[in-house]
Amino acid sequence: MDTFSKKTTVSRREWLAHATRAGLGGAAIASVGLLARASTVSAQAAAKTMAIAIWGGPFSAALREALVPEFEKDHGVKVVMEEGISADAIAKVRTARSNPQHTLIGVDDQFISELKTEGLIVPVTPKDVPNMKDLFPEYVIEDGHGVGVAVSWSGLHYNTARVKTPITSWRAMWDPAFKGRVIIQSFKAGTGILTLAMTAALATGKPAQQAQYEAEAAFPLYKQLRPHLHSIVDSTVTALPLLAQGEAWLLPTPSRIAAAYTVKGAPIARAEVKEGQPMLLNTVALVKNAPLQEQGRDFINRFLSAKVQLEMAKKGLTGPTNQKVEVPADLKKLVPVGREDAARMVRLDWKHVTKHRAQWVDWWNKEMAG
Repeated sequence: MDTFSKKTTVSRREWLAHATRAGLGGAAIASVGLLARASTVSAQAAAKTMAIAIWGGPFSAALREALVPEFEKDHGVKVVMEEGISADAIAKVRTARSNPQHTLIGVDDQFISELKTEGLIVPVTPKDVPNMKDLFPEYVIEDGHGVGVAVSWSGLHYNTARVKTPITSWRAMWDPAFKGRVIIQSFKAGTGILTLAMTAALATGKPAQQAQYEAEAAFPLYKQLRPHLHSIVDSTVTALPLLAQGEAWLLPTPSRIAAAYTVKGAPIARAEVKEGQPMLLNTVALVKNAPLQEQGRDFINRFLSAKVQLEMAKKGLTGPTNQKVEVPADLKKLVPVGREDAARMVRLDWKHVTKHRAQWVDWWNKEMAG
């Protein structure tokens, strides 16, 4: 065996020398050289792009303005945000499990336990992400596998030009006066599961915190709701224009999405319902074996800073998770602020949800999606 065969790696100069001894033509050598250079250029280009799977709409628009430009400048990295609902982001990360393409994934908090169990994400710590120390502790979940970056009410919203009497109960969706004017989210979406818990509360007469364990009791009510539906959507980003225009009258949706229309003068109000409103906690996680992990940790750290959190409150209309943020008075009706607002919201048992989500989605696909 010659010296070349014994080496596990060789330099380009050694390879060319061996190729010449072996009688390879100059064109073949040049071709391989071009391929090698192309591969290097491709790798360099990939190394300068950081992909994030995250929510769309006003949230991503605000993030692009509040965080991305300075981050790109400091790191020499192009940030690509692929927008969609949590289920879309999870599907992308699962598909690329053996060769991750995304550095960060943004999902509703209910999905973090699932991603952790599947080994798709890794935890971050205050040592890696110093601004974590300023968060309300309850917004660091699953031992740091998920970090809360924004809070919203997942509430029932209505068009005040069409609905003159304030809505006070989730049961309004079944009111005959609103037949054909209700839009709901499928169970594919995280907020669809939150609405399921509130519907279970109606079905059982129990508080949502207890009723969540009897979620199947809500299924008959969903069947009764079908004649009342205008449509079923996966993302309420697409449904808000219909609510704003009065085509739809009622819509359960995160407050951050609805508020983007309210501040522009749309006749939309969040219902103060007696059964309560679920909390929607937007969380960010670092993908396991992802490219640019160091930059990913810094992106999370900047996202959690008081400066960016305040900008997200103003432009993305989200409640801050950093306890040092002072929210302007004019925003306090639009975004949840601090522990007082958080304490009034319904938080679910995500391990229970993870255990049963597949069977709930299966029922939905058979009974509601058709």
